[in-house]
Amino acid sequence: MTNIAIIQDNASFALGLAEHFSRTNGFRITLICDSAETALKSLRAFPVDVAIIDIGLKGDSGIWLMEQIQAENIQTKCLVLSNHHDDEHVFDAFNAGASGYLLKTASLINLIEALHDLLKGGIPMSPSVSYKLVQYFRQLHRKSKKTDPSLSTREVQIMYQISRGLLYKEIAATLGIERETVKKHLSRIYSKLHVQNKIEAINKFYGN
Repeated sequence: MTNIAIIQDNASFALGLAEHFSRTNGFRITLICDSAETALKSLRAFPVDVAIIDIGLKGDSGIWLMEQIQAENIQTKCLVLSNHHDDEHVFDAFNAGASGYLLKTASLINLIEALHDLLKGGIPMSPSVSYKLVQYFRQLHRKSKKTDPSLSTREVQIMYQISRGLLYKEIAATLGIERETVKKHLSRIYSKLHVQNKIEAINKFYGN
């Protein structure tokens, strides 16, 4: 049984989701709330498998909530479900620790599929969100080619994940590779950029 927290600013929307989950095998709703602070207190005491989080909440934002979940190492995956889809909110959400990002226009079937995908280690996204990330990676790749043409596409991906503060095992899970492979890529990056550690690599890569 997968325990779910629904943390949304719209009570009727949240209750509608809860009713749908009650008719879906394999999911159990253990928390419904519209406040980031209330949600954090509950998750500290009773972590769930997945928290479905809106960006706009009462009090602090969903971004803040995800940052706290990550900072306190609460073992809960965060799936954003929001109307916000501008670049700033999308990138802030992933930097805060989101494991997926769906828009509220997604169907209930899409939401269930996204949850199954997330639980298998995937990063479910609405098409428009996925497009933003692809565009970002393309720009990042072009920038890296200008600063250091020797970095491979995979090494550019590694650098992006490192800049997000992810651990080796988290990068490995995100990119679908082994932890030792991440370490080998990073070693080659250090050599190519002529640096000694992650901080120097990030500064060199981003031109700081």
